[in-house]
Amino acid sequence: MVFLLSEYITYYPRRIISGSREFIIFKDELKDLPLIIYANVRKNRLIGLLKKYGFANDGNVLYRQATEKWKIVVSMEECTHKESPCGCKIACYAVLEEGNIRYPLVYEVMQILWRENINYRLYYGREKVFIDRIIDNYQITLRDPTPSSPVPVIIALALGIIGLLASMSLAFGEKG
Repeated sequence: MVFLLSEYITYYPRRIISGSREFIIFKDELKDLPLIIYANVRKNRLIGLLKKYGFANDGNVLYRQATEKWKIVVSMEECTHKESPCGCKIACYAVLEEGNIRYPLVYEVMQILWRENINYRLYYGREKVFIDRIIDNYQITLRDPTPSSPVPVIIALALGIIGLLASMSLAFGEKG
């Protein structure tokens, strides 16, 4: 039996360096997927690697359950030499999603590429620059939007009512 957590904690670059310029990725930018991972690997090999790390394949999209409700979704596109700013073969976008809610991810995919000795570059689309260094990150904690079961809520409510009734009977009860 697999137990999934009800929250997922991730990090996303906030202040980045490209050359001698520093940029700040603002939180309201995150919905636009500001960072792209360019990897120097063939698409079939990347799909195989992601499957090795627990991802399932659905066409050009791979996914893995992160929590009970949230799943990590990685989509990729093959690049021609002219399309890729660094001559890499694949562009990856990774998000954590639940229904229509999406948050961008980069470290989860970058970590797999790093472990497998695959060359990659992180690209900041708004400024059209490659990132040389990440200075600091946002910590993002995502909780499941809805409880998976009403049982804990019902138990908490029942215990609260029992406690209230017990305190009322002590306050207004018979004196001995």
